[in-house]
Amino acid sequence: MLRIFLVAIVGLVTSSAPADAVQLLSREDALAVVVSSAKTNGYDLKNYKRSIFPLDLSKDGKEWTFYYECAPPPVGPGCHFFVTVQRETRAVKFFPGE
Repeated sequence: MLRIFLVAIVGLVTSSAPADAVQLLSREDALAVVVSSAKTNGYDLKNYKRSIFPLDLSKDGKEWTFYYECAPPPVGPGCHFFVTVQRETRAVKFFPGE
């Protein structure tokens, strides 16, 4: 009887953990995704410098945001872009400067 009880408890504990736990993208991994997809999106990062963005991680924790300016300074109008990376899906969106 005790054996059945222990098996039942072990089954409950292991089944309460999600089977497909999502691994959220770290900041470093998100930057690697940006670097690998920049050229595909028409950006040569050799011509840009990543700037400090007030908050890299969104308040809800779902996406990273990185801001790039043309390098070297002085930076002309529109010579910048920012990019977001979804932590769960790794979807990348580039937003050009205007």
